[in-house]
Order: sequence, then structure tokens, then C-alpha cells
Amino acid sequence: MRRTWILTLAILSCEAIGASQQPATALQPSVTFRAETNFVEVHAIVTDETGAFVRNLTRDDFEILEDGKLQTPAAFSLIDLPIDRPFTPAGGTAPVESDVRATTRTFDGRIYVFLLDDLHTAFTRTQAVRDAAKRFIQQYLGANDLAAVVYTSGRQESGQELTSSPRLLKAAIDRFQGQKLPSAGAEKLAIHIRQTDTDAALADEPQQTHDRAAVEKAESIKDPYDAERGLNARRTLQAVENVANWMRDVQGRRKALLLFSEGLDYDIYQPFNLTQSASAIVAEAQQAAAAAQRANVNVYGIDPRGLSQFGELIDIGVRSDYPQLEYGTFRGALHELRLSQESLISLSEETGGLAIVNAGDVVGGLGRVVLDNSRYYLLGYYSDSTKWSRKFL
Repeated sequence: MRRTWILTLAILSCEAIGASQQPATALQPSVTFRAETNFVEVHAIVTDETGAFVRNLTRDDFEILEDGKLQTPAAFSLIDLPIDRPFTPAGGTAPVESDVRATTRTFDGRIYVFLLDDLHTAFTRTQAVRDAAKRFIQQYLGANDLAAVVYTSGRQESGQELTSSPRLLKAAIDRFQGQKLPSAGAEKLAIHIRQTDTDAALADEPQQTHDRAAVEKAESIKDPYDAERGLNARRTLQAVENVANWMRDVQGRRKALLLFSEGLDYDIYQPFNLTQSASAIVAEAQQAAAAAQRANVNVYGIDPRGLSQFGELIDIGVRSDYPQLEYGTFRGALHELRLSQESLISLSEETGGLAIVNAGDVVGGLGRVVLDNSRYYLLGYYSDSTKWSRKFL
């Protein structure tokens, strides 16, 4: 059984219980900001056996359950958002950005937040993140959409608040620079090499004694960046939680958080080095997932490594019992890759998003993000306020 980073927090379940031939509701609600905290939104994407979106459902075709109790929908609508492409004049190479903003226009687009995880992206993959994020803006961001750029390191001066301006968004993305710590396995290997002088002393020992000494030696090697690695993992999860809380009051739309990251590289399963950081990271992961669920924010974990050097050999469900004994080996590198991608997969699945990892075409996979946030059913109900407070406060 594969262990995940985040424990499941079951809040709602939404199930399509049948199709109807009645026409779907055509009303497209605009984004609203509500003061009531007990109004709960549920977004449902319903597809048939071929993967095509089902459009002919009505309110009666859905059931909403909260803790096993059937809820009565107070709002229902089919959301089908067009992508309004910016106008490009004849002979021009890019759209002309207007410097005039209408104050009366109703927002009818999608909401994206680019969360650039500079804490968990290698410096050598800085340009890969920039290119993928900017190409998404170029190909998929509509004139009716809003987007923001946030850094997990907290560099507010480098980010960008919600805007429809591709120019401002690309400028914020160009300021991105990865600062991921060195591989824990590589650091342990370096320490191991410096300790090779002890191997000579063990050469004349019996094999059993030699093996036991080798295991004890491996157990004694600690990651020199352990504390900083744990802090960075918590900062990234806190950034996810903060963005979700920031978007909580925006209702009437799905909200996509595009997390560009190589994943958390702190091994919470390490049997030889159980620390307070591991339990704190698990708690932060639970809080981040809960905040995203409450705010209806869907996290899309995007690994900029794309098609990794290990290809189809990666099996997320396989984990060594003694990964610390494998530093500097192919299996050890696989373990670190599985560990980091597992955090992206778990966080995405827990929040209703999609993890784009080990994909040859990262940007092509981002097209799924656009579809998920363009066609869906919106349902809403009023939860018991007392019960809600006990659960989330």
C-alpha cells in the first residue's frame, strides 16, 4: 500500500446519479464575494465513458453529502466559459495591451495563480519553469481571465497581483530563479567518501561484522541540510495554504493554483532520522489541503523536469525499507525522485486537481487545466454554521 504525504480530509462528496434529457441551466453566475462562511460550493466535472464532458444534467441529477447527510442545493448552474483571445492587429506579432480598464465589466473568466516554488526548483531548471509558465500565458490565458504570480520564498516584490495583463505576468515570471538545496543523497555520498579511511580498518574483520559496521556507518550519516530542508518544505506548504485563504472569498468560479515545483525533498519516512520536522511537515500538509478544500482551490502540481531521465522505470508505489543505505546509487536517486513527486501527486489529488509529472509535454498537459476550469457544474448549499465552526476553526 502506498503511503501518501497528506491524510484524506473528507468534507464533501458529489456524485452524478443519472442523466436527464432536460436542458441545462444556462445562467452564468459572476464571481461574488460573500461574507457568509456557511455557504459551501461544490464544483463537479462529469464525463462519459469516452471522456467527453456531459452537458445535459440538471440539479436533480446530483447528490451532495456532508458527513453522510444529504444536503439540499441552493444554487445550481452549468459553467461553460469561452476563451476570449486578445486582439492582435494585422501585421502585429503580439496583442496590443490597452492602458484603459473598464470599471463596469462583469468578470466572466477563469482565475489562475502561478505559485512558483523557487525553494524546490534547481537553479539549472530555472529557464524551464519560466518557459512553461510563459507559454501557458501565451497559449491559454484568455482576455477574460485573471492570473497572479506568487513565490514560495515570499519574495513579494517579485510577484504580481491578479491581473489580465500578459506583460505584467511574464515580467514577474522572468524574475523567477530556482534555489533548491543540493540532493540529500549527494551530500551523504560526499560525507561517505570522506570517511573511506575507516573502510581499510574493517578489511580484516569477518563479513558479518563488516556488514553490521557498514550499516551502522550509513545510519550515522545525516543530511547536513536537514533543518533547512524541513523549513523549506513547511514554507512551501504554508504558501499553498496562504494562497488558498486569500482566494477563499471568491465564489462562483473554480480557482486553479498552478504549483511549479520539483516537489518536497524532505524524507518524512526516513526510519533512521525521525525528527520534529517530519511531523510538522505532515501537519502543514494537512492544513494546506484543508484550506484548499474549503476555498475550492484546485492544486495542479507541475514538475518542470518533464520526462525524467528515469522514464518508465519510476514506480511511485515502490519504496525501499532502507533508502539511506542507497545514497549515490541509481536506486537511491529513484527514491529521491519518487519522494518529491509523491508530494505533488498527493496534494493535487487531495484538492481535486491534477499532477503533471513524468510528462513529455508539460505545456500540453496544462491544456487539461484550462478544460477543468472552463466546463463544470456549480452547486452550492448552506451548511449548519455551528457544525462548520467546530470542524474548521
